[in-house]
Amino acid sequence: IIGYIGTIDKTRGVDCVIKAMEFLPRKFLLKIVGNIKIKNKNEKLEDWYRLLIDENFQNERIIYSPFVPYNQVTNIIDDCNIVIAPGSQTDKHVSEYASPLKIFDYMVRGKIIISAKLAGHMDVLHDKVNCIFYEPDSPRDLANSILFATENSNLSNSIAKEAWKNSLNY
Repeated sequence: IIGYIGTIDKTRGVDCVIKAMEFLPRKFLLKIVGNIKIKNKNEKLEDWYRLLIDENFQNERIIYSPFVPYNQVTNIIDDCNIVIAPGSQTDKHVSEYASPLKIFDYMVRGKIIISAKLAGHMDVLHDKVNCIFYEPDSPRDLANSILFATENSNLSNSIAKEAWKNSLNY
């Protein structure tokens, strides 16, 4: 199970995570948990976004759950084999300055983190040390990074362990 826990809006890169599923074998499942944030009620929503809002959305490979209390987040993270720290270069604040707190939740649980290669993420995460980076806004590169993690389990275990060790510094 691949997991993303956090706010869902156009600047977070969640669309890239959903689209990456097209490039992964059918055995991969994606669990998305979080509130959908709409800044403007008249905003034109893309298809992926509509699917998450639609209460009737059913997909055998993508499971969406709305907001959960913080005390349940660790259980959700623990259910995942791989966790995603997405991001998009479409918003300068997100791409250059934001450092999502969820990264620290992922690290402390000792999970393999696949992260968008963004300045705010690179303050804490380092490729092939405590995460695996992918190019932001590239579903294919994200899928390739996920496959790399699953095909290189020894390295992935080492990366996850290093993420956990690094979490002790925060």
